[in-house]
Amino acid sequence: MPAAADRRHDGRVPRAHGSRWPRRPLRHRLIVDSAATAAEGYATSFQIIGVLGAIAAVLVLVFANPERDRKIIRGEALAKSA
Repeated sequence: MPAAADRRHDGRVPRAHGSRWPRRPLRHRLIVDSAATAAEGYATSFQIIGVLGAIAAVLVLVFANPERDRKIIRGEALAKSA
C-alpha cells in the first residue's frame, strides 16, 4: 500500500504513467456502471470478453486453412525473390 503522502484526499492513488486516474474503455465502463455493484459489473464485463474470445477461437478453427495460407505465403515469397 502506498504511503499516506502518495494518496489523494479521496484515498485514490494516481497512476505513474501519464493519465491522472485509471481509465477503463467505454464499453467496459458502461457495463460496470450499469450493474448493481462494481464487482458484478466487472464479472459481467470479463465474462463477455471470455465469450467473445471463445467465439473468435471457434471461428479461427472453422475458417483457418493452413494449406491455403502456406501456398499464399510461399507463393509471395517466391515471387519476391524472383
